Amino acid sequence: MKTSRLVFLGILLSLLSIWFIAKHNEGGDANVAMMYIFIYGIVAIIGGIINAYYLRFVEQEWSSTLIIIIGAMTPILVLLWLSNNDNLGFLAEFEAVGLGLTNLIWIGIKISDGLKQMYKH
Repeated sequence: MKTSRLVFLGILLSLLSIWFIAKHNEGGDANVAMMYIFIYGIVAIIGGIINAYYLRFVEQEWSSTLIIIIGAMTPILVLLWLSNNDNLGFLAEFEAVGLGLTNLIWIGIKISDGLKQMYKH
């Protein structure tokens, strides 16, 4: 998967997770959810970009499929751990959801590519 697609997917899923989590936390108020998007949107964009380049780094540096999966899930586990913090809770929560889905899609594509190469030979 291209890095640009990973960036787009990570940003999109992070912004959608901000919307849904904010609507849930604020009792369905769409105006407050939009405010959350404006406030936390830049964090979602930066997180999506960093995550895409991190996944590209993991793919280039490590060759084992299991190590790639562990490497892709490491940021999500860190974000889930940070979600217990009061100050970083919402930030880590929406990034964990958005980037977690991005990483799971990326892992699925990597596994399917590996299976195609395995049965190709």
